[in-house]
Amino acid sequence: MGEVRFGGYRLERLLGKGGMGQVWLAYDDANARWVALKLLPTELAADAGYRRRFEREAEVVAKLRDPRIPRIHRFGEIDGRLFIDMEFVEGRDLASTIAAGALAPAAAVGIVAQVAAALDVAHRAGLVHRDVKPSNIVVHASGFAYLIDFGIAHGIGQTAVTTTGLAIGTLAYMAPERFTGKADARSDVYSLACVLYECLTGCRPYGDTDPAQQMHAHLMTDPPHAASRNAAVPATLDAVISRGMAKNPADRYATAGDFAAAAHAGLGTQLPAPARPSKSLATTKVLPTPGPAPTRVATRLETLAPSYARPQPNSLVDLGRPGQQSRPMVPQQRYPVGYGRRVFPAPAKPPKSQRYSGTRRRPSAGPVRRPRRKRGGVLSKVIGALVVVFLTPFMLAAGCVALLASAGRVGDSGGSGAPPPTAMAEENPAPPPEQPESVGLAAAGTPVRDGKFEFVVRDVDTDVRRVGLQAASGSFVIVTLEIRNISAEPKRFLPFGQRLFDTQGTPFDHNATATMWQSAQHGYGYSFELTPGQSATTQLVFDVPAETTPTHLELHDFVLSNGVAVRLD
Repeated sequence: MGEVRFGGYRLERLLGKGGMGQVWLAYDDANARWVALKLLPTELAADAGYRRRFEREAEVVAKLRDPRIPRIHRFGEIDGRLFIDMEFVEGRDLASTIAAGALAPAAAVGIVAQVAAALDVAHRAGLVHRDVKPSNIVVHASGFAYLIDFGIAHGIGQTAVTTTGLAIGTLAYMAPERFTGKADARSDVYSLACVLYECLTGCRPYGDTDPAQQMHAHLMTDPPHAASRNAAVPATLDAVISRGMAKNPADRYATAGDFAAAAHAGLGTQLPAPARPSKSLATTKVLPTPGPAPTRVATRLETLAPSYARPQPNSLVDLGRPGQQSRPMVPQQRYPVGYGRRVFPAPAKPPKSQRYSGTRRRPSAGPVRRPRRKRGGVLSKVIGALVVVFLTPFMLAAGCVALLASAGRVGDSGGSGAPPPTAMAEENPAPPPEQPESVGLAAAGTPVRDGKFEFVVRDVDTDVRRVGLQAASGSFVIVTLEIRNISAEPKRFLPFGQRLFDTQGTPFDHNATATMWQSAQHGYGYSFELTPGQSATTQLVFDVPAETTPTHLELHDFVLSNGVAVRLD
């Protein structure tokens, strides 16, 4: 496989990927250094609102000054894709360490305390990390811990959901309030308590169940006890974890530092002074060899203040492969600390010769070129005329046949010889009406079919103001739906594509977060597979504006199927 390039970067190896993009080990040609390059999904660059928030929050993260937070060198857009150029740190991610076995309580609390210090720095700057988990914690061989991937960090008090209504982050460590789009510093405290539990037990607090069960556990189930899985965990430390995972944010520790201090007290130790990178990692700084400028880097550059100059390792090592010896990536090559730069595009001003106001000063016109006359113009006209002459009789004949056929369908079936209307309907079923009127649609409780599923609307509950911790923007409409597989092969049901319509014909997609909670609360599935002939019940939750009257539901076998409509009266 040939060399993979992204602007002025050479992509060496994929370090990780998730819903918010990919992270690569990349070589920055312009600054002669290895970096961790995060590439965000391409569709985000087309969202003007997301671009503005990305620029604003990435700039805040770039100004964070803590040795446990890898520095952001620069960020922006290259070839229509947003990116973040971050410092590459050497070590092993905590998830790989836990996979080899649970940690001793003192070691686990020591790592969590370092992460808590990094979180406090971010929280004081007004940022919530939103994805604190073992794979985002890198531990050097010396024991120094880094909190990485602030790529989805968000402002305190701002919403934290996607356009589809799903919260951003990792379900296994997500605080209950995150499912309603809320997040503050205490949300990261909850995630950090989940990480400490996993360090001590080797497993996640609520296991590795499906998303609906994970969500239900975070919302409804009491925090598990680490001492039940690891006898070395004292009851006092167990109590600290339980408080850190409290359902109500007000019942948790106010800051990550408070949580870390309580965890040390639970072990009978004191929170140590802030750690610094080991001096054994120090290296001489050298200026980089000038290299080519990155391709299509944006035009506006702004130098940020220099970061805390943390000593850098002499060589980079391969991350996160348990059981394998680290291999040097760049032997005997040292690289500088450098400065952060802001590289978002700015519109270029036209030259003075092209600026004008009204009609007074217009740019000088260049030589006018006459359009070239197309050859063969007469021949094409002759061919067009012949086509019209020969095709017109056939078109008229086809129109007459269609008119006679329509007259036969609407007239008396006995006199025209046409089949009765019921027979015609069976041979050519009409697609479901797109009009908002519910007249002629199937009634609730009546089995209807689309594709390989048979649907029955069993119950409709309206004017619901709250589902779990989520309040409706208007009111919730909860539809209880029975689904049966009428095909001869297994078929998976997905809630996507099911829509609710009001009297104005306005469609509403289901609210994913509320639907997942409601389904989990009643023991239903959110997405499930049915064997031939098997039935299952689920619920769909729609958030409709106030004073809106739902009229009918449009149900689909899959998103692009024809669908079938059911009245909701």
